Amino acid sequence: MTKSVRMRGMNLLHFVLMVAVMTIAWLTMYSPSIAPQTAQITTTAVLLCYLVLSVFLYQTYNAYKIGMYRAGETFYSLTLANLIGNALTYLFACLIQQRLLNCVPVLFVLAAQTAISGLWCLAANQIYFKLYKPMKTLVIYKDEEDLEKLNEIVFFENRFDVIGKLRDPDDVFDILPKLQGCQAAIVSGVGATLRNGIAKACIDQNVTCYFIPHIGDVIIAGAKHLQSFSIPIMETGRAVLSPEYAFIKRAMDILCSTLALVVLSPFMLATAIVIKAYDHGPVLYKQVRLTKDGKRYHATMSQSMSKRLVFV
Repeated sequence: MTKSVRMRGMNLLHFVLMVAVMTIAWLTMYSPSIAPQTAQITTTAVLLCYLVLSVFLYQTYNAYKIGMYRAGETFYSLTLANLIGNALTYLFACLIQQRLLNCVPVLFVLAAQTAISGLWCLAANQIYFKLYKPMKTLVIYKDEEDLEKLNEIVFFENRFDVIGKLRDPDDVFDILPKLQGCQAAIVSGVGATLRNGIAKACIDQNVTCYFIPHIGDVIIAGAKHLQSFSIPIMETGRAVLSPEYAFIKRAMDILCSTLALVVLSPFMLATAIVIKAYDHGPVLYKQVRLTKDGKRYHATMSQSMSKRLVFV
């Protein structure tokens, strides 16, 4: 419990620092240029917008999964979330003011946040592995291929101290003696019936159990639980977007693509001129592609292959 609280405190520290950098930049570089009668309302709206976006983006990109990802991956997630959050907040502020604001302070904010995030990732990783020592672990697997999958686990040596391996056990009674003194068990490639028995045994002995799932496990993990008075029922089926989510997604697609077209149109024009000058052929390339349920989509893109290219 204490370890979890400390790591949550590290996450909160990073979040407070990110918000503080944006708040200081806004109050010192943007707020003085706003009309006094609207300055307070505008400042509150912009900072609240940034706060909400930051919470949403950090969760979306799993920015605080320390110990689960490498430090570089965590840093990438934080930087991406900061970049998108700052850009959307800047656009929101421009819409409120109905004019284009100076973007240089936002770039300074992003640079400062990037530097702080880099240092925070290194410090948080070190603190995490000091708090969470490698767990004494029993590995249960079916064949060598299943054992090799464990090498793909990030920070495997830092998280697990393998004290025993058990290959293709016949039943759960072969496993029970091996679990004595273990803090964790990793199961790979074992059949569903035996695996269920392992899970029950681990729970009984307060051993954390990790599974490498089969395809069926992934499907069942997203199953819908149906209310029943007699027996538990789970429903699986093809995923379908809710109407609200589909509407918001489509609206965001149109909004973001429109903004991207406006911002990138000079580069697209330059690309078209270069293609035409070099190849003297068509600038755009069209191709029919298959999408969901075999529907045809006519994709249009810049010509990237020369018309003078000869295939042998």
